[in-house]
Amino acid sequence: MIGLLAAAAVGVWRYAPFQADGAVGSHAGPVVVPVMLAPVRTGTVTEAVDAVGTTRAREAVTITAKTTGILDKIEFEDGQTVAAGAPIIRLDSAELEATVSSAEAELRNARLSLDRGETLSKSRNMAQAQVDTLRSDLEVKTAAVAAQKARLAERVIVAPFAGTLGIRQVSQGALVSPGTAIVTLDDLSRVKVDFNLPEVLLSRLAPGVALEVRSDAYPDRTFTATITSIDTRIDPATRSVITVAEVDNRDNLLRPGMFMTVRVQLSTNPTALLVAEQALVPQGSRQFVYLVVDGRAVRREVTLGTRLRGEVQILSGLATGDAVVVEGTQRLRDGVPVQVQEAGTSPAAS
Repeated sequence: MIGLLAAAAVGVWRYAPFQADGAVGSHAGPVVVPVMLAPVRTGTVTEAVDAVGTTRAREAVTITAKTTGILDKIEFEDGQTVAAGAPIIRLDSAELEATVSSAEAELRNARLSLDRGETLSKSRNMAQAQVDTLRSDLEVKTAAVAAQKARLAERVIVAPFAGTLGIRQVSQGALVSPGTAIVTLDDLSRVKVDFNLPEVLLSRLAPGVALEVRSDAYPDRTFTATITSIDTRIDPATRSVITVAEVDNRDNLLRPGMFMTVRVQLSTNPTALLVAEQALVPQGSRQFVYLVVDGRAVRREVTLGTRLRGEVQILSGLATGDAVVVEGTQRLRDGVPVQVQEAGTSPAAS
């Protein structure tokens, strides 16, 4: 009886195969793991960073009066495009016009007096000192006329640069004074976009770098912009730098104050190595892939770059022409025999 039990025990022990991680089968030795491969391909990878920004006009000003006066005439319509130097409003100037006329009359009289004095001086009937006094009086009268004309010119408010006027803030007949807002003027031929970028990118930013901006107001359109300036200071709270880009706005679609999404293209690599994302086997902070060499799985560590949709850039560890395992990686160990399946055959089902 004891012998039979011992024999049965031996038979049971001989029947149970040893298996460790699926590497040894019951009778046929190591288990062959079915896998599917995908080649390492070459593609274009663009490294970019996203940010949000706000638009503002290339030039912007609020038109105000230089002096106090009654608004006599409005020379524009809301939203009108004006040239540099075009009149915006005119203040009542009747009193100043009279003052200018009086100053011009005094100037003419001073000029006549000097002419007579110089004639008399030639015939020695007037001392040279008196002629010099008359000449000095003429210069004073000339300056007085110029001053009065300058004050008269201030009664006409003109556009300091070409642009588009906003909505009028005053009415004809109103009393305006320095600081009274009359209308806004914006140069919208080009629009500036202000946005912040991390300081770690500072060495890769420079005027002339191209970028793309988008607005929710035009979801199907992308605007091309160019960096024009970078702030000289880093914000110590956010560790970011203010960057300014300009957008060609000849279509007059963008307005100051709009919310914009910005994408800055830092670099483009047309020969980047790409593999399918499912080929990656993470282990802690390291990444591995499996290749097939002489019918066995070979684990290789790789360095990742930019992640794309369904793919990832490989910076080191692989070369063009390599093929990596994309299905069946869960059962693989370094050195395990594998069987490469044709496309359309599921390794899991095998």
